[in-house]
Amino acid sequence: MANGLWKHTPDLTDWEKDFLVSINRQSEKDEFTTRQSEKLAQIRDDYELVTKLPGNFSVEIVLRKCYEARLDLSEPDEEWGCSKF
Repeated sequence: MANGLWKHTPDLTDWEKDFLVSINRQSEKDEFTTRQSEKLAQIRDDYELVTKLPGNFSVEIVLRKCYEARLDLSEPDEEWGCSKF
C-alpha cells in the first residue's frame, strides 16, 4: 500500500512522505503496529477516490440503496440514521 501511495507525492505533506519512507524501510524487517497501519490507511483514504468496492459493487449504488433501505427501519432508528447525514 505504501508503495502505491508514492504516485501522490506532489500532494503529500512532508510528514506523510517521511512516514512512507520509514514504512518502506520497516516493511522489510518487522510487522507494522496498529497505529502505523491506521495512519497508512488514513493517508490512502485521504488521497485515493474509491468508486468500486470488493466484488465490483458501485459505491454510489450501495450508498443509495442503504439510504433507501432506512425506510425499512423502525421510526426511531430511521430518525437516528438520518441525523448522521
